[in-house]
Amino acid sequence: MKRILAFLSTLIATPPVFADSALLCTDCSDPNKAKAFATSMASRLICDQDVDPDISCSSRNKIVTLVDRDSGKAYQYNVYHEPDAPWNVNAERIVLSDTIEEGFEVLTKFYRDLNAAITSSSSNISRLSGSINNVNNTSSTFAQAKMTNCPAQTALSTITDASAMQNVEDVARLEIATNLSSKNKNTHLNPIKKNNTYSLNFMGIGLTIIDKANSRPPSFVVTFDESERSTSLQDYLLFTVDVLGYDANNIPITDFNLSDNSRVAGFTLSRLRGENGPVPIDNECVETRLEEAVNMGLLTVKTSSVGGSGGAGGGADSGGEGSGASFPVSGGMGCQIADFFQSGEHIYTFKICS
Repeated sequence: MKRILAFLSTLIATPPVFADSALLCTDCSDPNKAKAFATSMASRLICDQDVDPDISCSSRNKIVTLVDRDSGKAYQYNVYHEPDAPWNVNAERIVLSDTIEEGFEVLTKFYRDLNAAITSSSSNISRLSGSINNVNNTSSTFAQAKMTNCPAQTALSTITDASAMQNVEDVARLEIATNLSSKNKNTHLNPIKKNNTYSLNFMGIGLTIIDKANSRPPSFVVTFDESERSTSLQDYLLFTVDVLGYDANNIPITDFNLSDNSRVAGFTLSRLRGENGPVPIDNECVETRLEEAVNMGLLTVKTSSVGGSGGAGGGADSGGEGSGASFPVSGGMGCQIADFFQSGEHIYTFKICS
């Protein structure tokens, strides 16, 4: 029985992934391995529903560009199904220009060096802990008195203070820049990173590599020796880092995003943000830290009663800079749900019982 494949030529193929956009490959150290990987990315073979005597099948060819993670060697293939049964997948090598190959090598080295710089900077941040947390001394005398028995430099004290968080990011930026410049001499070409995509303009050619295999890219981590709540694990702030450009001194312009997997006061940040409902405050140091932040205007709070036991503003703002209000509301108010805000953004949800 004759079986026919209706092979679709490149003229009617879907728009190809051109040489300037490549997938990062963890095991493409030679052409055979690269070809095998490219073959695995073939378009789906689609056959009609007609029964014998003839079956008609078709697929779209695909241009696949790969870059080996360790060497930066680039490969490009035209991947397609053969025109006869059993319609095996084939991959024809396409020769890339020397400029494109060199550009991908430069970009892949930036990928490796930046990720290494982010990781190594995390391990060095503890020696700069004195500059991380900018403790504001304008808090109330009452709060200061209560804080004498509480740790001073914690993850919670940092994330509730925008100045302290800025200090963390400034220190991190300089650490990453120092480590990156010691490893990579091509940052003057302005390679950038956004999520899992790395880009570079090399000799007028825009190049991009996409790291689809790494679902958890290296993160910048700040660890803390102390916490308001004593647990068997350290608190830490976990940041993903993007490089958006460079300043006049060739220092990377970085974008830090705090992960919900960070650990603060013995809780994951996602829990503090109410992922599983309000977090009960059963620790005086946590309560005092929040009180201090509200009275200093670093946070604002909205409270509402639980189970009809009296509210505190019924959702109206309580606290904030210059308001003179304090947190928490005391004196037989039962349990309250407290939502905390910073610059208008909701960040934490707690349950407080007097």
